[in-house]
Amino acid sequence: MSIVFRCEHCGKKVTAPDDAGGRRGKCPGCAQYVFIPRPADQIEEIPLTPEDPAEEQRRQAMRDEERKLQAQLWEHKEPAESAAPPRTPARSDDTSIPFAASETDYADLIQQYILLMAKGELPAADALGKKIAAGGDKALKTVEQLAMQEFMHPALAKTPPTVISGFFKKLLAQFAK
Repeated sequence: MSIVFRCEHCGKKVTAPDDAGGRRGKCPGCAQYVFIPRPADQIEEIPLTPEDPAEEQRRQAMRDEERKLQAQLWEHKEPAESAAPPRTPARSDDTSIPFAASETDYADLIQQYILLMAKGELPAADALGKKIAAGGDKALKTVEQLAMQEFMHPALAKTPPTVISGFFKKLLAQFAK
């Protein structure tokens, strides 16, 4: 008995001997390497562990609690004592954002930049990005540290991590200028 399957590249019907199952071989039609499946009688079934609905509920409850606590932390975060609290610029040419002196100030400005990008307020985000980039190595270090963190502002909970990563890349590009 032989193994019959279709090439995943060209769709041609391929016949292979039984002992070739589970290996790779060349398709006679397109010469691409293909995986030769095992015959149905050689496939062993792996028993799965039954799902525990109570465990999934506990995990979801823990995730919800973590989000709640993180949101509370953001609500109660106090502004840095050394500088006035940063604010969102109204226009791209607004230069009234205080120059940040500490890493905490840079972290706040970076969070604001990411939020502005997520909201689509690109001119304001660009102006804020220039302010952050003006901070030099200290600001760059803070951007790199925040880019590696999993947690962001609660308003970004539904923003895909790849999008947030793109925002950080755009911000990091400001330092190269």
